[in-house]
Amino acid sequence: MSFSGVDLSNVKFSHRIVNWRKLSGYRNRSESFSGKYVSAVTYDIPTNDYRLLGRSFTWFSDLHLRGNSRKEELILDETAEAIGTLNPDFLICGGDIVSYATALPSAELFLKSLPDVPNKIAVMGNWERAKKWFTLKDWEEFFGAAGFQLMINEIREFDGIDIIGLDDIKAGRPAYVKKVPENGTTLILAHSPDTIVHCCRREMLKGIPLIMCGHTHGGQIRLPFIGPLVTSSRYWRKFDYGLYENTFSGTKLTVSSGLGASCFDFRAFCRREITNVSFV
Repeated sequence: MSFSGVDLSNVKFSHRIVNWRKLSGYRNRSESFSGKYVSAVTYDIPTNDYRLLGRSFTWFSDLHLRGNSRKEELILDETAEAIGTLNPDFLICGGDIVSYATALPSAELFLKSLPDVPNKIAVMGNWERAKKWFTLKDWEEFFGAAGFQLMINEIREFDGIDIIGLDDIKAGRPAYVKKVPENGTTLILAHSPDTIVHCCRREMLKGIPLIMCGHTHGGQIRLPFIGPLVTSSRYWRKFDYGLYENTFSGTKLTVSSGLGASCFDFRAFCRREITNVSFV
């Protein structure tokens, strides 16, 4: 089932952000894997839903591959190792996989090299959406060649769980989510947390236990005891990084710091990471 996209480029819903509170930030994160460059940060979320109990969801995004350094190769090797250690039930590529089109062959090889996971899903980032010369069909084929199902404003069922994949808010046309299937379990994936504020009313979120996002890079440069000075979000540092909860619906939202760097290849006090959610 597909949702029709709507133009939200000039619309803000600042009143909706008050329903979100941070449960866990950068200083109290829990690492289940720690390499030289990459960490795996795990959130254990209690559930009474038998469809979710014991299942894990691993998110990686914002690689911004340039395809021109040994360091980048090591980051990709550590990422694959971390995913293999986690052995998740669901593996999600959250977008912005490259910075330069010349790195697409390297990105494809990396995706194909990842451990075998029962369910592999991809959503579009702003980089993918901004390159109009690479069509949606091209992206479907690109991710499909590596075993990932690309989702753009649609809902699909994976092993008894309904997954909604939304388009990117910055360069695409995400859809309003008006309702979710009843008597089931539905999760949402979106590149940016801004998409969730714009497209998901709190009443609808009552049926959503988990949303996973990236895009902000955790600010990329964080100052001790202060945090990021800027983030790529319309809500500044509100959704910079971590685990959030909607106080009305109880929905959990994760925002990953991602694996790469944009604009300039530099991070400070902000580790590259993949995000893993385990339901317990």
